[in-house]
Amino acid sequence: MRLIKTLTAKVGDMQFPIAITNSAMAEYEELTGESWPSFKSTKLRIKFFYCVAKEGARIEGKEFTYDYNAFWDLVNGYYFEILTSVMPLIYEMMPKGKTSDGEKKR
Repeated sequence: MRLIKTLTAKVGDMQFPIAITNSAMAEYEELTGESWPSFKSTKLRIKFFYCVAKEGARIEGKEFTYDYNAFWDLVNGYYFEILTSVMPLIYEMMPKGKTSDGEKKR
C-alpha cells in the first residue's frame, strides 16, 4: 500500500489538505479539457487547486462539500494568498523536471 503525501494549503483562516493523484488529475482534465496542469490563467490555477484540495480532503477523510463554483466563491477574495502560499506547495508536489505545462525543463 502506497501512502499519498498531502500538504496543507492555507488561505485566509481556512486550511485545505492537497494531494496530486490520478483522481485529481482526471477531474482537472474533465473540468478543463487539458491533460496536464496549465497555470496560464487564474481560472486554470483555481480549478487545479480545487481538484487537489478535493482529493486531499478525500485522502484525509475530511468533508469537502464544495462544487467548483462554491469553491471559487469561497477563495475568491484570496488571489494573492493563493499565488504566494498555495501555488508554491503545488509546484513542490509536481514531478521534478517538468513545467506546469508538462514539458521537460531544458
